[in-house]
Amino acid sequence: MTALNPRNYKSVSPESENLFGRKTDSANLKNQSLNYINVLEAIVIEEVERQMEKLSPHLAQYINPEQAIAYALNRLPSLYATSEEGWRRQQIKAKTELKNQIKMAVRQGLAAVQKDPLKVTTPLKIRGNLEIASHNLESNNRYQQRKYLLR
Repeated sequence: MTALNPRNYKSVSPESENLFGRKTDSANLKNQSLNYINVLEAIVIEEVERQMEKLSPHLAQYINPEQAIAYALNRLPSLYATSEEGWRRQQIKAKTELKNQIKMAVRQGLAAVQKDPLKVTTPLKIRGNLEIASHNLESNNRYQQRKYLLR
């Protein structure tokens, strides 16, 4: 399995408006690495790989590791860091305080995402965090405008 590298996020978002209605110029951010990381991503990826190795090859072929990773991450608290020191602190916290919770979330994820041959899914096209955030923000702004107009 090809491991994902959560340290390689790139900005590829188009120009959009932020929460304050100001234009955000993504040209200044394009192709710059973002300076934050969810420490749990790498730990969960390692745990999924570790648990997948213990499965029989027959069972492992019915599991999509990326879906198991997303499932587990959605059930765990985020542990973001913006510095090497913060990254080390969050690593220690994850590996001590959250160790059992991570193992359980991954185990549940592997069980929950077994491939159903009748279920069709379309994988996400890789996009940068800012593009996704921009899309979510635009959707939220449209929702807020509709909500305001329906009062």
